[in-house]
Amino acid sequence: MDRHIPMHALPEEIQKMSPEEKVCKFCGVSYLILHEFKAMEEKVKAMEKEMKFYQGSVEREKKLQEKLQFLSQDFEQYKIDNESKTERLGTYVAFTTQRLVTTHRQTHGPVTSFTLLPLPSILVTTNLISVSMCFCYCCCF
Repeated sequence: MDRHIPMHALPEEIQKMSPEEKVCKFCGVSYLILHEFKAMEEKVKAMEKEMKFYQGSVEREKKLQEKLQFLSQDFEQYKIDNESKTERLGTYVAFTTQRLVTTHRQTHGPVTSFTLLPLPSILVTTNLISVSMCFCYCCCF
């Protein structure tokens, strides 16, 4: 077995001390070892504190990942709902425009220039489709 040789020897005054002077008179532990134990205890305390912080971080990250997944699912559902509503609204606008053109033709003849006013909000929110009057600029306003 190899003998460990320290890189830096103890100072000469410590080497010249008698073993009784290097040992605690109460517990019998060498002061040199006691100092190392105290330093290690401080390191262990600091590492335990750091470990608690990291354990909390892992738990927080796990909760945030779950929340992110939940919000991603909601986002995808809202996206699908939005596409569906946009498609229905496009169909509704096309149908309503056709009804307006038909009503205008019946009332005033062929359409030469036709500009629609914005749809009344009641028609959009309640899905009413019946339009019985003309909304064109050319003759009705």
